[in-house]
Amino acid sequence: MITIALFAPAMRPDLQIPGIEAKINALPKVFARFEALLGESEYVAGPSPTIADIVCYCEIGQCSVEMFGLFDLSKYPNILGWMERCKQIPGYTQAHELCYQIAPMVRAKVQTFNSLNSKL
Repeated sequence: MITIALFAPAMRPDLQIPGIEAKINALPKVFARFEALLGESEYVAGPSPTIADIVCYCEIGQCSVEMFGLFDLSKYPNILGWMERCKQIPGYTQAHELCYQIAPMVRAKVQTFNSLNSKL
Protein backbone atom coordinates (compact mmCIF):
# COMPACT_ATOMS: atom_id res chain seq x y z
CA MET A 1 0.00 0.00 0.00
CA ILE A 2 2.83 2.44 0.78
CA THR A 3 4.48 1.75 -2.54
CA ILE A 4 1.25 2.44 -4.43
CA ALA A 5 0.14 5.40 -2.29
CA LEU A 6 3.44 7.25 -1.83
CA PHE A 7 6.37 5.84 -3.80
CA ALA A 8 4.73 5.33 -7.21
CA PRO A 9 3.12 8.79 -7.43
CA ALA A 10 6.36 10.52 -6.46
CA MET A 11 8.42 8.56 -8.96
CA ARG A 12 5.82 8.57 -11.74
CA PRO A 13 3.51 11.58 -11.30
CA ASP A 14 2.15 10.88 -14.78
CA LEU A 15 0.44 7.69 -13.58
CA GLN A 16 -3.25 7.74 -12.84
CA ILE A 17 -3.64 5.43 -9.84
CA PRO A 18 -7.27 4.53 -9.08
CA GLY A 19 -8.28 5.19 -5.48
CA ILE A 20 -5.03 6.97 -4.58
CA GLU A 21 -6.75 9.47 -2.26
CA ALA A 22 -8.35 6.70 -0.22
CA LYS A 23 -5.01 4.90 0.07
CA ILE A 24 -3.24 8.05 1.25
CA ASN A 25 -6.02 8.87 3.71
CA ALA A 26 -5.87 5.33 5.16
CA LEU A 27 -2.16 5.46 5.98
CA PRO A 28 -2.40 7.08 9.45
CA LYS A 29 -4.87 4.38 10.52
CA VAL A 30 -2.63 1.64 9.09
CA PHE A 31 0.39 3.02 10.93
CA ALA A 32 -1.60 3.39 14.16
CA ARG A 33 -2.62 -0.28 14.01
CA PHE A 34 0.94 -1.37 13.29
CA GLU A 35 2.17 0.84 16.14
CA ALA A 36 -0.28 -0.87 18.51
CA LEU A 37 0.79 -4.33 17.33
CA LEU A 38 4.44 -3.49 17.98
CA GLY A 39 3.49 -2.26 21.44
CA GLU A 40 2.70 -5.88 22.29
CA SER A 41 5.71 -7.54 20.71
CA GLU A 42 9.21 -6.63 19.55
CA TYR A 43 8.56 -8.09 16.11
CA VAL A 44 5.48 -8.60 13.95
CA ALA A 45 4.89 -12.23 14.89
CA GLY A 46 6.51 -12.46 18.31
CA PRO A 47 9.78 -11.97 20.14
CA SER A 48 12.03 -12.90 17.20
CA PRO A 49 12.18 -11.68 13.61
CA THR A 50 10.37 -13.72 10.97
CA ILE A 51 9.62 -13.40 7.28
CA ALA A 52 6.68 -11.18 8.33
CA ASP A 53 9.13 -8.53 9.55
CA ILE A 54 11.08 -8.65 6.31
CA VAL A 55 7.92 -8.27 4.23
CA CYS A 56 6.58 -5.42 6.38
CA TYR A 57 9.95 -3.67 6.38
CA CYS A 58 9.97 -3.67 2.57
CA GLU A 59 6.99 -1.31 2.70
CA ILE A 60 7.52 0.64 5.91
CA GLY A 61 11.28 1.03 5.55
CA GLN A 62 10.68 3.28 2.54
CA CYS A 63 9.14 5.83 4.87
CA SER A 64 12.22 6.39 7.00
CA VAL A 65 14.09 9.66 6.64
CA GLU A 66 17.32 7.80 5.92
CA MET A 67 15.69 5.80 3.13
CA PHE A 68 13.14 7.66 0.97
CA GLY A 69 11.34 9.87 3.51
CA LEU A 70 7.88 8.93 2.25
CA PHE A 71 5.97 9.44 5.52
CA ASP A 72 6.69 11.07 8.85
CA LEU A 73 6.98 8.23 11.35
CA SER A 74 8.03 10.40 14.30
CA LYS A 75 4.63 9.84 15.98
CA TYR A 76 5.19 6.08 16.02
CA PRO A 77 7.98 5.17 18.48
CA ASN A 78 7.20 1.44 18.39
CA ILE A 79 7.56 1.40 14.62
CA LEU A 80 10.82 3.34 14.82
CA GLY A 81 12.18 0.91 17.42
CA TRP A 82 11.10 -2.07 15.30
CA MET A 83 12.84 -0.58 12.27
CA GLU A 84 16.06 -0.27 14.26
CA ARG A 85 15.75 -3.90 15.38
CA CYS A 86 15.12 -4.98 11.78
CA LYS A 87 18.42 -3.39 10.77
CA GLN A 88 20.12 -5.98 12.98
CA ILE A 89 18.67 -8.90 11.02
CA PRO A 90 21.50 -10.68 9.19
CA GLY A 91 21.66 -9.61 5.55
CA TYR A 92 19.96 -6.25 6.10
CA THR A 93 22.90 -4.17 4.89
CA GLN A 94 23.46 -6.19 1.75
CA ALA A 95 19.74 -6.35 0.94
CA HIS A 96 19.34 -2.57 1.22
CA GLU A 97 22.59 -1.46 -0.39
CA LEU A 98 20.97 -0.35 -3.65
CA CYS A 99 18.13 1.40 -1.81
CA TYR A 100 20.64 3.52 0.09
CA GLN A 101 22.48 4.30 -3.15
CA ILE A 102 19.36 5.62 -4.87
CA ALA A 103 17.88 7.20 -1.73
CA PRO A 104 19.09 10.78 -2.43
CA MET A 105 17.50 10.74 -5.90
CA VAL A 106 14.26 9.27 -4.59
CA ARG A 107 14.09 11.73 -1.67
CA ALA A 108 14.51 14.64 -4.10
CA LYS A 109 11.60 13.37 -6.20
CA VAL A 110 9.49 12.80 -3.09
CA GLN A 111 10.19 16.33 -1.83
CA THR A 112 9.29 17.81 -5.22
CA PHE A 113 6.12 15.75 -5.40
CA ASN A 114 5.11 16.65 -1.84
CA SER A 115 5.69 20.35 -2.43
CA LEU A 116 3.29 20.15 -5.38
CA ASN A 117 0.71 18.13 -3.48
CA SER A 118 -0.06 19.69 -0.13
CA LYS A 119 -2.26 16.74 1.03
CA LEU A 120 0.85 14.67 1.74
